[in-house]
Amino acid sequence: MRNPTPLRSRAAAGPSAARRAFTLIELLVVISIIALLIGILLPALGAARAAGRAAACASNLKQVGIGLAAYDVDYGTMPPGVAHYGPTPAYEDWTFILPDGYMGGSEVGASVAQQRAKVLQCGEAEEGPGGPVGNHYSAHPRLLPDINAGDTWAFASGNFDTYPIERMIAPSELFVVADGVQRPDEGNSVNPLANRTDGNRIFYQGLVLTAGDNPTDLADMGDNTDTPQAQNGGHVRFRHGGDTYANAVFGDGHVENMVFGAVPISMTRVRRP
Repeated sequence: MRNPTPLRSRAAAGPSAARRAFTLIELLVVISIIALLIGILLPALGAARAAGRAAACASNLKQVGIGLAAYDVDYGTMPPGVAHYGPTPAYEDWTFILPDGYMGGSEVGASVAQQRAKVLQCGEAEEGPGGPVGNHYSAHPRLLPDINAGDTWAFASGNFDTYPIERMIAPSELFVVADGVQRPDEGNSVNPLANRTDGNRIFYQGLVLTAGDNPTDLADMGDNTDTPQAQNGGHVRFRHGGDTYANAVFGDGHVENMVFGAVPISMTRVRRP
């Protein structure tokens, strides 16, 4: 009579005999491979998201360009950049002067006001202490000038010293609205006018391209930092692509990148007729 197979022997002969646990070295190798893959994929994912935000910003500026062109068609001129009015100090800037109907977006189910707010937001800009600020874009101060509208002001008047698109020479070369510098002293707000688009040539000095200028000379666009107003805040802000370029809409309505350190003066100075 044969002895029965011991329980230990039967267990060893079963299917689980082919299984074995990971060794510590194998587990560490797997963890290292996963960490390596994460290290490779995360920067690529971050770059893709930044590119998406830059594309959305360019789309916003395209809509701004459509709004400016529509205003020009209706009123024979582009709006002022800032209009001061009334017996007490008050003003409206171009982001409010452009009617809601000119500033449409594409978000399904959003109100006109919500669409307008999104069009003026750049995803690469910093939020303010209480959330997103109202506007992230600055206008060319010669094309959308700062005006005194007197005691009364209608948002869509077009009766002041503003600039019609038809007066522009080489509109495809001259930017109208671009990414603006944020002011940390004012909750990361942005000046509606880029009052220092070309070195020290502040808007009341003309920003005019004269016959003696070489259009390919490079403009001084500042130090490309978000600075308080007291420190000349108001430049164009090159916040995309790792602080290398700004989005801008030009006089003919196209949107283009302006590369920091490579902006010709023809993009910032108005040509004389």
